Amino acid sequence: MRDTLAWLDDPPVPYGNGLLGYKPDLRSEVFGAENPGREGILARREEDAPPLAAAEKGRVASLVVGVSAPWVIAGLQNDLANFEDDSDAAVVSGLFWRQDPADENRIFISTDNGRSWKKVWENTLLGAVPFQVDLSRHVIGRSSYGVKFEWIDRKGTGKVGLEDLKFDTWVALSPMALPRVVTGKNTFRLAARPRRTFYSESFWQRGAGLPDERLENLAYVDKAPFLRPRVQDSPGVLTFRLGPIGTVEEARIGVRARALGNKPADTRLTLSLSEDEGRTWRELRRFAPDEEHEESHLWMNHVINDRTLDGARSWLRVAVENGGLEKVIANSALRAEPAVPSALRITHLWREGERRKNHSVTFPPRSEWPAYEVEAGADVRNEALKLEAVAP
Repeated sequence: MRDTLAWLDDPPVPYGNGLLGYKPDLRSEVFGAENPGREGILARREEDAPPLAAAEKGRVASLVVGVSAPWVIAGLQNDLANFEDDSDAAVVSGLFWRQDPADENRIFISTDNGRSWKKVWENTLLGAVPFQVDLSRHVIGRSSYGVKFEWIDRKGTGKVGLEDLKFDTWVALSPMALPRVVTGKNTFRLAARPRRTFYSESFWQRGAGLPDERLENLAYVDKAPFLRPRVQDSPGVLTFRLGPIGTVEEARIGVRARALGNKPADTRLTLSLSEDEGRTWRELRRFAPDEEHEESHLWMNHVINDRTLDGARSWLRVAVENGGLEKVIANSALRAEPAVPSALRITHLWREGERRKNHSVTFPPRSEWPAYEVEAGADVRNEALKLEAVAP
C-alpha cells in the first residue's frame, strides 16, 4: 500500500489502494521454477538476443504468468473529474523482439484460470519493440488473471522473444486491516503459511461463468439477477466445479441473490457439496432472511475449513427458491510449498511532520519469526507498507 490520500491516521479509514509489482529476472532459475507454464522457450545470455527466445525455428514459444491478489483489482481515477477514467488497474509491459515480418509476437489474457484466452496485443513492428498493455477493462472487480505471451521465430534467428517483463496491478483494500506505525515503540509480529489462492467468481453480466457451470431450471438474462428460474414455483439449481488442482485447506463461498416479485423473506438458498465429482451430495447450509428483511438483495456466506478437499473432485451446488442469482463466489486456499523459498522484506514508511522516516527488516524463508520493533516520534502520518519477496 502506498501514496493514497485514504490512508489517514484519523479513524475511521475504510478504504485505500495497494500496488502489486512484479519485475523478474527472466533468465533466472527462480523465474523458471515459479512460472512453469512454458513451452518451446530457450533462456539466452547473449547481449544481442532476448533473455527468453524461441527454442526452435517455426515452433510456437509460450509463457504463462499468473497474478493472484488477496484483494479486488481496482482502476485508478487518474482524472478525478471523469468517473470513467479508471485505467491502470493492471498493466503489463516489456520488450518483444521481432526480426522478420513473418515472425509473430502476441499477448493473451485469461480471467477464468486458463480455461479460455483472449488476444489483447499483437506486434506489427521490427526490432526490440516496447509494449505497454492496459488490461483494466478485463480485470477490474476480479482478484486474479493470467497473461500468456506467444512468439514464433520463423527463420530460426534465435532473436525472437521476450525481455524486461513487468507487471503492475492496483487493488482496493482496507488500511485498518494493515499494521501501521504510531508514536512510541511499535511491536509487530509476522506469521505466514505456505498457501496459494484460487479465485472463482461469476461474471454472468460479462458473458462468463463458473468452472464447468451447469444450470437446471435457470436461464440467463441481461439484467440482475442474471440467473432466474424458468419455472417460478420450482427451485433453480446452479452446479459448478470448485476448480483448483490440489489440496484445498479452506474454501469460502458467497452467494448474492435477489427476490423476484415476492416477499424477500420468502427467498431460500441451499448450498451443497460433493467430494466425488457429483455422484453424492451433502447439504452444507440452508439460508433464509429474517421475516423483517425488506431489501430485495440478500447474501449467504459459508466457510469450509473443518476438512481438506480435493479441489479437482469437489463440486458445489446452489439452489434458489423464489428468487434469482446475481453473483456466486467460491475462493480456495490451497496447500502449496513455494517453488523457491524466498526471504521476506518488510518496510514501513511514514512521516513525522515533514521528515520522511522508514524502517526495514528482512526475514529468512520460514513460517514463524520473532517480533520486531519500530520506534516513531511525534506527529506520525503513515505513507506506505511494502512487502517484498527476495529471491536467493
